[in-house]
This record gives sequence, structure tokens and C-alpha cells, in this order.
Amino acid sequence: MVSDRYELFGALKLLRRGYTLVYISDTPRGCAVGGAFLYSCFPDLKKYRLIEAVDNPDGFEGIEYYRITSAGFAFEERLQRWWRGLSPWQRIALRLLG
Repeated sequence: MVSDRYELFGALKLLRRGYTLVYISDTPRGCAVGGAFLYSCFPDLKKYRLIEAVDNPDGFEGIEYYRITSAGFAFEERLQRWWRGLSPWQRIALRLLG
């Protein structure tokens, strides 16, 4: 089960647009993509191989960098179709409840 569906959805949307996920630590603000902190979906992104680590020679030592995988692109595309099929109330509920 995914810990926060809306956070996962938002992260994949940003990754699809070309942003890099930056992982520093397991703390609540230790992972971010596109300036947005990811509080709970990082393990799910890795577990389902929606992201993969990339080498960043210009990055900082001790920080991991991730990009979306082809599986991540495909999953995000299915999520977009699903999202467009929701009513406005269902979208609000998903944002509030995760």
C-alpha cells in the first residue's frame, strides 16, 4: 500500500517534467523534488522502481540524485488518466486524505 497517494502523484508529475529528486536523509525534510519536500513516498518510489539513482558529478558529496524510470513514466501516465476521471470532490478528498 502506498503511504500518500497524492504525494506520490505530485512527485511523479514533477519528475516527468524533468526535475531531479534529491535525497539527503530519512528525516521528514530529507528528500525533495522541484522544491517540494517528500515526507513519505520516497520508499514507494524506490520499491516500485519508479525512480533510479543517477550520477551527478557536479552534486554534493553524500547526497543521492534520482530520475524517473520508464516504469515511472508509464505509471504516471496511467495516474494522469485516472486523475482526469475523478470528480472535483474526489480530487479534494484525495488531496486531504492522501
